[in-house]
Amino acid sequence: MLLNQYSEQYGINLDICRISEDIYECTNGHKGLYSSTRLIKFIKELRAYKSIVRVIKSLSSKQTDIISIVLCYGTYTYECNNEDGEIYRLLAEGIVVSKSVNEDYIEMEFSSPILRSIILSMISGPDIDITNPPQTINKIDINWLLENTIENLAVQNIFAPQALNADNNPSEYAFQAEFSAVLKYLLSNVYPVLQYRVIVEAKERDINGNRRKR
Repeated sequence: MLLNQYSEQYGINLDICRISEDIYECTNGHKGLYSSTRLIKFIKELRAYKSIVRVIKSLSSKQTDIISIVLCYGTYTYECNNEDGEIYRLLAEGIVVSKSVNEDYIEMEFSSPILRSIILSMISGPDIDITNPPQTINKIDINWLLENTIENLAVQNIFAPQALNADNNPSEYAFQAEFSAVLKYLLSNVYPVLQYRVIVEAKERDINGNRRKR
């Protein structure tokens, strides 16, 4: 177990059972939901990653394009004779590393898998101008929340050619991603005191069949 290895390697006593229980409570055992925990927020504050996060926020448009390619395809390839300082900055700052090298090309990838998740978490969500806020922020107005979520959906993202299914019809996952992004924005900005978290495809009941209250 990674927690045991970390504890032994650094000589730190960890309450592994409690940590494991907290993670399971947040994810219900689904490894794809680790982003619902505070792991990414914690890692972003580590010294090694904090400097990378600071650099990422100041990237040029070309460097941002390169990062976007790595996000989409996993790697970015460039010619060895290309003396492009912007590319070398990404390497020097530890954002990407050389995956493979030959006489003509160098293939790059993110320096660590968790860095990809960190960058994805930094991507700006929808910029929504809330002109008709709900009457109270201490209790969710379901009708208001649903209406404003639908009203602010970026339909062009759902119908983008890259997001369509093989039969050229809109993908439910594209809709799900867009809907959850807007919903998350509204919850965090309109109802910050409630501290709700948006979890895609959350189970209505726990493993014991008990209905979740929240």
